[in-house]
Amino acid sequence: MNEPFQNVNTDPDSSRRYAGNFLRLRHLRLLELISQGGSLAAAARELHLSQPAVTKMLHELEISFGRDLVTRGARGGRLTDEGTAVLQRLRLALAHFDAAVAIAGEDGDGRRPLLRIGMLPVVAVSLLPTVLHRLDASRRPLLEVHESTVDGLFDALTAGRIDCIIGRLNSEIHAASVGYDLTVLPLMSEPLSIACAPGHRLAQASRVTIEQLHEEDWIVAAAGSETRRTFDSLFLNHGLMPPRPVVESMSFHTNLQIAGAMNALTIAPHSAVQLYQRMEAVQPLKIGLKLPAGIISLVHLNVTAGLPALQDFIVAARSGEKQR
Repeated sequence: MNEPFQNVNTDPDSSRRYAGNFLRLRHLRLLELISQGGSLAAAARELHLSQPAVTKMLHELEISFGRDLVTRGARGGRLTDEGTAVLQRLRLALAHFDAAVAIAGEDGDGRRPLLRIGMLPVVAVSLLPTVLHRLDASRRPLLEVHESTVDGLFDALTAGRIDCIIGRLNSEIHAASVGYDLTVLPLMSEPLSIACAPGHRLAQASRVTIEQLHEEDWIVAAAGSETRRTFDSLFLNHGLMPPRPVVESMSFHTNLQIAGAMNALTIAPHSAVQLYQRMEAVQPLKIGLKLPAGIISLVHLNVTAGLPALQDFIVAARSGEKQR
């Protein structure tokens, strides 16, 4: 009667919970290893176990979840639809466990909570410094900042590698978020601006037309980005083909610096244009066109809503909403 899975309880849910009490971390990592390696044999090598031992672990997992999680064939093994859904949740649990181990091992700062933020670069200009200033120094968490594209940040969030995203969400991400238990908190509006070198011939014009913009050299973000889509739409909506950029770069910092050096135009978040204007690198143009504003939002999985560091950060981020 010492075998953990010899449970005579006839309630299936209760039986699965009972069986789940005896799972270990290597059980939970097993599906990830099978998904990556394509077979139980590959998972066995990674775990330094025999294949019969890994087969037994999989059997124990499937009893706990009450579903077939892996299908096996001549070419190895692959996750079933149920196995894929279970792995999605386990990745979150394991990522949070790894983060807990990491913060517990920090010398001297083990009592400070860790907050892993994924953000677009514009957040470092327009929002993050202000939020950190509002946070009480005694409650300021250890920060782990990840910068990437919106797609990359969303993948990291749903895999549990970061605790929240701060940035603009595009329509593709809204579609991909269906099925995830998310909270989206709008924080601020971030308009786009067109900028040029201070000595550019259009810099002091009282009103720049779309036809004038069409004739200039441009430094813009790569195709597929929200900023590039806005740039293209600006001309297409006026019956013009978008100008072919002379430089493409995903970094608005790079674009603003190059635009100033090459006497070209660029389009970038307004807060970034203001920053480089103070450094006398660029000058915003006065155009008779309204550019769309993106909404900077904080997004987190509801399973992480109780993290004290995240709660404090949200309070600090939203405390300035009335001022913006």
